[in-house]
Amino acid sequence: MSHVATEDTAPARRRYHRWAQNETLEDYSLRFAPTTFRRWSPFVVASTALGGIAYLADYAIGASVVLANGTPSAVLGILLAGRTCGRSTRSGSSR
Repeated sequence: MSHVATEDTAPARRRYHRWAQNETLEDYSLRFAPTTFRRWSPFVVASTALGGIAYLADYAIGASVVLANGTPSAVLGILLAGRTCGRSTRSGSSR
């Protein structure tokens, strides 16, 4: 059986190959998104990276607290810090 393109499949194959060469159409979920959504500004990239770095730093700080003081003390300290921070950020709280 030969794999020669017939008259019916040749235009479809050419169209597919043009899509495959266009790197912005590589991801199916982005294929129908506007081009402006596919272009990221340097600010968006930097703020996303900063969020990831902040998460990793928070994780490392929590791990160092656990290693330095033990799990029970770390859990108690984290709960107390969360309760204290929660109070200071709420306005008009009656607690």
